[in-house]
This record gives sequence, structure tokens and C-alpha cells, in this order.
Amino acid sequence: SLAGTFSAEKPAATDVLRAIISASDKTAVRSALLYGLIGQETGYGSYLGKTEAGWSSFCSSRNTYDCFNWRTYDCKADYLNARYFSEILAELGYEIKDAPVSSTCAMGYTQFEPNTLWQLVKGKGLDILNPWDINDALLASAYYLKDLGADGKEILKPGEVIGQKDKIALQKYYCGANYFRRECVTYAESVEAKARRAPVVLLANDLETQLRLLEEEEN
Repeated sequence: SLAGTFSAEKPAATDVLRAIISASDKTAVRSALLYGLIGQETGYGSYLGKTEAGWSSFCSSRNTYDCFNWRTYDCKADYLNARYFSEILAELGYEIKDAPVSSTCAMGYTQFEPNTLWQLVKGKGLDILNPWDINDALLASAYYLKDLGADGKEILKPGEVIGQKDKIALQKYYCGANYFRRECVTYAESVEAKARRAPVVLLANDLETQLRLLEEEEN
């Protein structure tokens, strides 16, 4: 992890692929699913949000949807999804003023809400994962998607790169309990479209994983 400093630079494509394969190998969540997710959330790491000063400056004369969110929520302690933001940064050794976040305080390469990340890692008895580290961010998302039902051994239909269980997991990732709303389905469809553009190395990795899991299940 990159304790103490932030790098808002877009990671190299090879680093993204390596992080995806590592997270997939540890969790059996499809790497195509993770590829689509990071593409949807931050354009493969190209936009992680703004610092507190950045949002304040950007929104000083704007009334966009993001600026409405920033003024309403940002990382306020009484905003449920932003709970544990300061605790996460303290564990990572970061200063709050340096942290780039979305307009609703989502963090890092896969845009984790602080409360979600905290509950995920503490529930598993893990040290905090760094959402601004490409490897930690994708591993956290893989753990969370698996908890939500993503299944790397589900048999795919012709032309599919992610399964039905994966799509439901994406809807829950985006919407929580009310995951059948139209915008939740649209989100999953958008991630799936990006997953279809996953490099061959990821699709091959997923096929190998699927075959291994099915073999283990039979034995």
C-alpha cells in the first residue's frame, strides 16, 4: 500500500490486468467482471474524484448534480455511507484533506463507500484494504461481489462473459437491498458491456477458473 501519499495517476494497463487476475485468482470472481467494474467506476483508474479543496473550488460557482451531492453529503460524519471515512484514512496513515473522493465520498479505483469497505474488511477480520491502491481496490471489490453472489463457476450461455448471478451481484453492488430498480439493472448492463471488451488473457483466465471449479465440484 502507498501509506502517506496519494497518487491520482491512471495506473498502467498491465498493472490493472495483473491486479484483476490476482483478485480473481484469490476469490474465483470472474476477471471479466472486475474489468467491467473498474471500467464503469473510474474509467480504468483515470478519474478518482477530487480532494475536499478541489470539490470546494469546482463547486463554488456550479450547480451540477455532483455539486449538489457534494454540498449535501461529501464525507460528512452523519452521512451513513461515509461512516468510518476518518478511521480508514487514519489506518492508512493519510490526511483527510489529501484524499480524492467522489461527490458522495466514494473512494479509490472501484469507488467504495467508506461504510461498505469498513464493514467488509472488519467482517472478514482483515486489515483495512487501501482503495487507492489498485491491487487492494480490486481485491476488495472481488470479495464484496463474491459476498453478493458472484459465481465464477456458473455455466455461461453462448456469447456471455459474465453470468446471471454476476449480474445480480452487480445490481446489489450498486443499489444494495433495492437492487431490482431500473437504474440498478442499467448499471449491471453497462458493466457487462465493458466486460465484453475484456482482453483475451482475462477471458482465458476465467475459463480456466470455471473448469477447475466445476472439476472440484464433481470430485
